[in-house]
Parts: sequence; structure tokens; C-alpha cells
Amino acid sequence: FPAAIKSVAEWFPKRERAFATGIFNAGTNVASMFGPFLIAYLTIQYGWRACFIITASAGLLLMIVWLLLYRTPEAHKSVNKAELEHIRSDAPAEDNEPKLSWKAAASLKQTWGFSIAKFLTDPVWWFYLWWLPLYLTDVHKLTLDQIRWPILLVYGIADVGSVFFGWVPGYLIRQGWDAGRARKAAMAMCAALMPISSLAVFADNVWLAVALVSVATACHQGWSANLFTTTSDVFPKRVVGSVVGIGGCVGGLGSAVFASLVPGIIIQHFGYTPAFLAMGFFHLTALLVVHKLMGGLKPITLAPVAVT
Repeated sequence: FPAAIKSVAEWFPKRERAFATGIFNAGTNVASMFGPFLIAYLTIQYGWRACFIITASAGLLLMIVWLLLYRTPEAHKSVNKAELEHIRSDAPAEDNEPKLSWKAAASLKQTWGFSIAKFLTDPVWWFYLWWLPLYLTDVHKLTLDQIRWPILLVYGIADVGSVFFGWVPGYLIRQGWDAGRARKAAMAMCAALMPISSLAVFADNVWLAVALVSVATACHQGWSANLFTTTSDVFPKRVVGSVVGIGGCVGGLGSAVFASLVPGIIIQHFGYTPAFLAMGFFHLTALLVVHKLMGGLKPITLAPVAVT
């Protein structure tokens, strides 16, 4: 993700970045939709050990392809002058921007605005992914075979949300909106729908419950596409990868706490209802954090610092 976000910052002007992020972010859901079937096939054909080796090696092979093929727009032979001007149309010249150490990047309030937002919202995505199959089994009494289709629907609609809410800021910017305001408007739309989706826990009909959860996953993926893009809005390209890496680490810690440990305790003692309802308000809280710590999402100017 750090490499992908930085690549989007290198290849797209600000008004198109959330849409581009929404598209690549949707790819993770496509893999989640079809991955289980592929993994089952590999396990049956070659055993579970081979399945681990094959899936783990895929990332290494992709890295080799990436290193061989990826170029910045300035170094790519197929990019002409007009296309390069389009890519750089709303980006300041960054040739003289200082490099930033991880320690210095972590000291910026904007970095913590992004990271705390990840800490609060990443767990919501993982909560639904981890606990939805158990919920459908425990509450709606679906079999493992029956769960397959609801899960496919949830992931499929998440893709739609990722792309649609990634498109929204670009549309608003083309209508004359400031980029930061457009980005926050899209994030606010997603956050506002999350409490409604948490009502899935009260649905007696399984497909109504699945539909409401699908709203949650779609809104989260749309939120995620825009939250990731705030880093390229605010930070120089040289710093984007580091900031996304820091935020990803903090988001992972949040997921361990709020998607695994705490829900496990709550569900065991109080059932699914309080856990589902709590998930509905994390994004609204994170939106307030982004507003307070990242402000209007304006580009920051960095003073030269020593690299450690």
C-alpha cells in the first residue's frame, strides 16, 4: 500500500488520485472474492503446505515484475509532454524538497491525524471480514456452503463503494470545489452511512442483514480510498510512502485491539449487538480527528532536516 499510494501520487494529478486509489483498492476485494475458491483448489490438489508456499511466493514474484516494469512518468518512454503536464498540473515542483526521516515524519500532527484515523477505522473493515461468517452461522444458522454467496456479495459491493466514493472528490473538484473540501465531503458521506449499516445486527432477514453490512464495507472502502489520498494531498511525494507505512502500522495495531481482542470478549459475554453498534461510530470519530489534525488538507512545506 505505501508503494501503491506513492505511485498514484507520481502518476495522477490531485483531482484524480482518490479515483485511482479506489480502483486499485478494489483489487484487494476481487482477490478476497475469488481467493478462497483458488485456495481450496490448491489445497485439494497439492496440500495445505504447498498452498501456503504458492500464495506467499506470489508477492515476491509480483515485486520482481514491479521492479522490472515500473517507471515514474518522467522516465517512462510512452508518456508525452502533454500527458506529463497533465500529471503535474496541480503539483508543486518538488525537486528541492528535503528528504524526511521516519522520526521527523512521525513528529508531524498531520501524520498522526492520518495514523489515528487508520487506528480507528481499519478495525471496522477487519471486524466485518473476521466476524461476519461467524455471525451468519451463529445467528442466521447458515451452513458453510450457504455463507459463500453472502460473502461474495459483501466483497462485490465493497468494490463498488471503493470506486464510486473514489470518483466523488474528482467530480466535486471539477465543479469548482477545493480539493481538501471535496475529499472531506466524500469521507463524510461514508462516515454518515456507517451507523445505519450497523443496524444489520437487528435484521431478522439474512439478506437484509447482508445488504446493510455491504453498505458498511462499501463505505469503508470509499473512506479508505480517500483517507489514503489525503497523504498525497498533504505531504510531498518523497514522504508519502513513509507516512502511509506509519499509518498502516498504527492501523494494524488498532485492528488487533478493536477487531479481534475486544470484540471477542464482548461477543462472548454480551452477544453481537454491542459490537456491531460500536462499529457504526468509529468513522465519525476518525473524521473529527482528520479535521482537527489535518485541517484543510493543504500541502505542507518542509524545512530541510537531517536524515537519520
